[in-house]
This record gives sequence, C-alpha cells and structure tokens, in this order.
Amino acid sequence: MRFRMYIKGSILPTVLVMGTVMFMGVLICIDLYDMKWRLSAGNYADLQRNAWIESALLLYQLDSTFMQRLDKNNSIILFDDKPQSAVTIHKSNWGLYELVTAETYDKKLKKICFMGYKADIDMTPALYVSDNGQAFTLAGNSNLKGLAYLPENDLLYSQVGSDFYSGEYVENTFIKQSSGDLPEHIEHGQSMQNLKGVNSQISPLTNVSLKNSFTENTLYLQSNTVSGSSIKGNIVIHSDQKIEIYNDTYIEDAVLVAPKVIIHDGFRGNLQVISSDTVLLGEEVVLNYPSGIFIPEAGQDSYIEIGPKSRVNGYVIFCRQEENKEEKLSPHYYQNDSTRVRGLVWIEGISQIHGGITGSLYGRDMNYYTPEGYYRNILYNAKVYSSDAMAYPFWLKSNHGKKIVKWVG
Repeated sequence: MRFRMYIKGSILPTVLVMGTVMFMGVLICIDLYDMKWRLSAGNYADLQRNAWIESALLLYQLDSTFMQRLDKNNSIILFDDKPQSAVTIHKSNWGLYELVTAETYDKKLKKICFMGYKADIDMTPALYVSDNGQAFTLAGNSNLKGLAYLPENDLLYSQVGSDFYSGEYVENTFIKQSSGDLPEHIEHGQSMQNLKGVNSQISPLTNVSLKNSFTENTLYLQSNTVSGSSIKGNIVIHSDQKIEIYNDTYIEDAVLVAPKVIIHDGFRGNLQVISSDTVLLGEEVVLNYPSGIFIPEAGQDSYIEIGPKSRVNGYVIFCRQEENKEEKLSPHYYQNDSTRVRGLVWIEGISQIHGGITGSLYGRDMNYYTPEGYYRNILYNAKVYSSDAMAYPFWLKSNHGKKIVKWVG
C-alpha cells in the first residue's frame, strides 16, 4: 500500500510571504549599510571642508604675506596635490575690525568672522604716556601691572589732597622710555566714508525687529532714535545729527555713525560707535565684546564719557584733529570711578581716567581736575592691568599676528 503526503494549498502563500519578507530584510540591511557608508562619507567631506577653512584662516592670522599669495580669484590651494583644498578668502572692514569670509572650492561651506590684532603682554604696554617733559604720577587707590612706557623723568608716587598712593610699586624692569608722540596708528579715513551709506528717509526705529546676515548686502538705516527694537547683524544706523539708544533695545554687531551718540542708562548690547563729536554712555551700560567707541577726527570740544558702573569690552579711541590747548580745563575723555574698560583705550586728547582698564591705555595728557585746579600727568584712583584676553582693533600697527574676534556666519 502506498501512502501519499499532500501539502495543503494554504501553506504555499505563507512560504511566499516569508520568503519575500526575508528578501526585503536583506535588501534593507544592504541599504542601511550603504546609507551608513554614504553618511560617513558625507560627514567626512564636511569635516574636511571645515578643516580646510580653519587651516586657511589660521594661515591668514599667522602669515602677513598671505593675501599676496592669493590668485586672481582670491583663492589659495592648501595642498598642491589636492585642487579641492582651494579656499577663497575675502576681507573688508567692519568698524575697526576686519570682516573675513572663507569659502570652499565647491561653495558648500562658508564661514565669516570678525578679526583683530593679537595682543602680546610681553611686548604690548599696559600703559603708554607720551613724553611731555614732566614726570608721571600714580596717586590714591591706583595700581599698574604690566609694561609701562613713561616720560623720561620717571614714575612718581604721590597724593591728591590727603589721599596717598596705596597700590604696589612698579619694578624698574617694567618701565621703558616713551617718545614725545603716541605710536604710529592705522588711518581709517576712507573706510569710515564707506559706512555713511546712502541717503534715506529719517524714521525712528521703534518696536521693530531687524536681522541682516553678513552674507547679504549691508542694510543702511537713517534714524535719530532706536527704542523697543531688536537690531542684529550687517546693519549700519546713521544720522546727520544724533542717535539715541534706549535700554529697551537690543543691538548686536551693528555700527552706529553720527556726530553725537547717546546710549541711555541700562542698555546692553554689542555695537561699534563712530562719531565725529560726542559719545555719552549713561549708568550701568554694558557694551559686550567686541564693541567699540571711535572718534577719528576730534575737535577741541569733542568728548567721550562713560558713566558709573558701565562696561565697555573692545576699544575706546579718541583721535584729535589739532593740538591740545594748554588752557583747556576739562577732559576730552572721562571715565568714572566704577567704570571698567577691557581692551584698547587710546586717548590722543586730554583724559581723566578713574576705575579700571584691562588691556592697554595710551594717552597724551592724563589730568585730574578739581574745583581748585588740576593735577597734570597723573592717574588717580585708576587700575591699569595688562591682558591678552582680547583681540585689539586694527588701530595700532602690529606684528603680533591676527586673532578671530567673533564668528558671525
């Protein structure tokens, strides 16, 4: 007797389905492996582009001849055997900093940064006072740490009224002879002209929110007042009269250009001010790094004042247009007892400085004024400390190389 075994017809679809599922699973595994490989290759390509840009920017910071080595398209090939390592570099001025753009050959990666000069505490003075034939004096609650270039008649420690000097004495090894003028600086006349922008209707910037990338054309706004607003990026606010900034406004990276700029109590932001006459900062104003105040062609009555408990992180530069008058009984620059400035302070006029400066202070005439008269060539209740924490603006000519200040794109 023969026995026959029959497979039920309902099992066949199950076998086909299981086979199909297994086949699809194998395909998915292959595709996932391929995707992983492609993602890995893509990540590697992104990392390589980033490395090329960082290498190009590092060369730009360290090599003063770097821009001369670029081709007609402003590009440089980092490795001769790898044409794809070409990076394009463009630079322009943004206030007193450089705006540097680096882009890969395939235009798939672009980086933008502000750049300044690197400070060197072994060579950059904490204090530089031009030699006017009179000894320089420290008095009251003052202190000086770092290299000092002083008049030939040396450094004295004295008093104002009954307030004797209470700080540390400076070792002679840190004192060098200054010249009769301040060090040579970079001229910015032409670059400042470019920031004036185009004529437009004057309108107050009230309760507006504006953001403009540094990959776009500069946005020029003409206004005398900025309040209740947010202003970020590649923006220039200018006026033929004055600009007033109120504390309910936030500004980041913008440049202000006007004869007179007033920043009211309590404002916080990050900006550069370029003025032809007067800049006034109220109480508890904080200008975050990298900010700056610049008067490039000051007259006899030009003036900068930084109010109580205010902070400026970046630079303050006052550049005179004519010689100081001996009979002038008020300063061109006044810094309060509770004021702090971190970075470069350059006052080519007459200054009365209290509070603290961390970085470098350059001055021609540093006086202290009282109702009864004034003390000449003196720092009273002021602390000046050397520091290389910040990059300086492009003002002093330097061989110390460049340094990235901030990434903006």
